[in-house]
Amino acid sequence: MAHTMVLRGKPKRAKHFLPSGAFCGNGDLCLMMGNNPDILTFHVGKIDFWKAEPGNNTDGGIKTVGTVEMTGARPRASVIEQRLDEGLISASCGEVHWQLFVAPQNVAVFRVESPLSTPPVELRLTAAQGAGSEVKQERSACGSVIERSFCGETLLFPSAVCAVLEEKEPQTRGDLRTQTFVLAVVSNHNAPDYRTQACALAQQADAVELRRAHDAWWQAFWSKSSVSLADELLEEQWYADQYALACCCGHSSFPPGLFGNFICSDDVPWHGDYHLNYNYQAPFYGVFAANRPELSDGYEAPLLDFMPEGERNAREFLGCRGIFYPVGIGPKGLNTSRAPSLEHNELFLGQKSDAAYGAVIMILRWNATRDLGYAERVYPYLRAVAQFFEDYAVFEDGRYQIKNDAIHEVPFYWMDFKSGCADDFSTDTNNLLTLGLLRMLFPAAAEMADALGTDGDSARTWRSIAEKLSPFPTFRRKGKEVFRYTERGRDWKRDNTLCIQHVFPAGQVHLGSDAHLLQVARNTYTVEDRSLDDNGANSYLPAGARIGMPESVLRRALRRHIKKYRLPNGLFDHAGGGIEHNTMTMTTVNEMLLQSVGGVIRLFPVWRSDASFETLRADGAFLVSARRTDGTVDGVRIVSEKGGLLRMENPFPNALVTRGDGSQCEICGEICMQTQAGETIEIRLKRAE
Repeated sequence: MAHTMVLRGKPKRAKHFLPSGAFCGNGDLCLMMGNNPDILTFHVGKIDFWKAEPGNNTDGGIKTVGTVEMTGARPRASVIEQRLDEGLISASCGEVHWQLFVAPQNVAVFRVESPLSTPPVELRLTAAQGAGSEVKQERSACGSVIERSFCGETLLFPSAVCAVLEEKEPQTRGDLRTQTFVLAVVSNHNAPDYRTQACALAQQADAVELRRAHDAWWQAFWSKSSVSLADELLEEQWYADQYALACCCGHSSFPPGLFGNFICSDDVPWHGDYHLNYNYQAPFYGVFAANRPELSDGYEAPLLDFMPEGERNAREFLGCRGIFYPVGIGPKGLNTSRAPSLEHNELFLGQKSDAAYGAVIMILRWNATRDLGYAERVYPYLRAVAQFFEDYAVFEDGRYQIKNDAIHEVPFYWMDFKSGCADDFSTDTNNLLTLGLLRMLFPAAAEMADALGTDGDSARTWRSIAEKLSPFPTFRRKGKEVFRYTERGRDWKRDNTLCIQHVFPAGQVHLGSDAHLLQVARNTYTVEDRSLDDNGANSYLPAGARIGMPESVLRRALRRHIKKYRLPNGLFDHAGGGIEHNTMTMTTVNEMLLQSVGGVIRLFPVWRSDASFETLRADGAFLVSARRTDGTVDGVRIVSEKGGLLRMENPFPNALVTRGDGSQCEICGEICMQTQAGETIEIRLKRAE
């Protein structure tokens, strides 16, 4: 893997808040080049630096730390490389050459080479101002120091950060000068004595050791999996998607919100919070198939932290057990949805599904890893969501129904909102999204309970409810039977993709589904083209792979999307949601190369061109490698991490299967075998003797 994104000339100015300049980070700390090509400025973003002021009508949310400005270079002449393989930025500005990386220790290192005949480069550290923050900026024995903090009785928790910039002793060799600057950034969420820690990191920083640790981290990261495609653009974006996530997913308590840590100002839409009706979940859809489950390590933290308030909502507003969540939340129990509203002064927006949507990534990770330690951590959340719908669902006419549950956001926050107006869909019944999420949730919660040896009676109840849920509603549109958005209420909407999210990410229609159901899904998919949708393409395109849309259709759609929305740094410039589309290519390509939804592994279910992949992850904790060349599949290798039943569509008319103990067997038809933990299985064509 050796991918470099090259930014030449003026960066494309983003319209919708994300930076277009090159960036690098370690999952907590991120440095981003500004959009102004005339000033070489690096914005300092920290994933855990929030103004924790509750409510929707506040200036709370994630905030920026400050900037580092480089003088002495010539930005207009720059050729800037964002090196995905090495996790760094490098540039040539006339005779000045520099590199920047962010080490795992939260220390950024600038290394600058310039002729002795030119003035040395200078770096200036400046703190961001405003939004009610307290700011200190000074010179000290450990370098240039800035502190920015938010504290006060109105805040749920205090946030403070210290950044220290120090120049090490310059080195000379011949007529060249090498300057090394280190920027250490520590918050109170990293360490209580954050200023002391930042100063110590800057003073003790050894650039060589930091580079060694940095390189080791990225080498380990990229060794997890790889793809090789007969499409260079999609292959590059597959890696770029994961690079961006690696730069913003690295804090166990502060996962990335709508805009990650790619924060260049304090004025971030929607507070940069965790929007639970798909926006927060979308960047994580593909990390498990890509065999990088650790990127979701902090995902569940804000959802678990919000459980006490969710329990109060369910109990006081609806008389139910379990949890009931609004659309937007923040870290550590922060509520970003309080606002004047006819729904208890909260932005539930008519939806009952937000907590259930929050469970999606937890279920995907459990399916992919079978990690009991993870199950113990998230099971209380899944149980609470299941309990809520166990109480909230109504059993009528021999089936469970979900009433007064809007599939789309309903504007209850309008003070002049009148129930019964043309746009009032708050009384939707049996909407597609909730039915799909519950068909995913109840069996998963029951399975997790079984694995943990708990709640046996509840598990039986949940399985029974799942079997008796109302069917997905359908109707005819443009002469085809398609999914209707609700059984009663909204029938259709021409934008967004809520007509298909029960297919992906909820996984309730796939290549192993009933033929009629699969055809309805394909009709729904093709009756309107949503591949460039500004909100839902991140689910629409992988859903296409799930139901077997042609490779040519999906590749063309991905390429169109990249051409229209991608910034030079690999991020995507959408009107809503920030980073929500940033793993769309990775997720869709994963589904085209390997599927395991429904418990059956399928190799190259959609991709028909030449391609290969190494150690993609399938449900059941199987690591799968294979290649396809000139229409022929070979190189099939499966590692069973946890043991368990392996079911796989046979890629050969007659397969020779070699087990981990060296034994061999011939299999025609579906491959179905019990595996041992750690076993490697190789499958190849049995050739005639």
